[in-house]
Amino acid sequence: MNEFTKFKVGDKYVVQKKITEADAAHNYGTKRLSNLLGTPGLVAMVIEAAVGLIDLKLSEGVISIGNEMGITHTKPTKVGETVTVEIEIKEIHESDECIFLAFKAFDEIGPIANGVHVRNIVNRESFFAKTDERVKRLGL
Repeated sequence: MNEFTKFKVGDKYVVQKKITEADAAHNYGTKRLSNLLGTPGLVAMVIEAAVGLIDLKLSEGVISIGNEMGITHTKPTKVGETVTVEIEIKEIHESDECIFLAFKAFDEIGPIANGVHVRNIVNRESFFAKTDERVKRLGL
């Protein structure tokens, strides 16, 4: 079955999480922003939402991999607040084997971020075979 027929423009998925110390900016090299959600923590939530939207519908042996992320993180969120990420399919490019997504993120006060994310649909075994081939070139 064609994996892309399982999706349609407008499909959505939501992830919600209480922000913890592990998500804080100081864990990602921004020591002066302790107790605030770091952009990498927010990106992780976007990826979680995308995987939830896409991978749960894929056949055995097929996965999605991220290849592009664009994010505008506009408002600070303190550790302890709850963040919601809503992601939606905007375009499906079967010929390029990818799905274009848009997302919005909110904390308890209002919007904090938005952006785009692109994921490719690939055969898991082939993908890891290519990865292994790259690693062999390093002699590992």
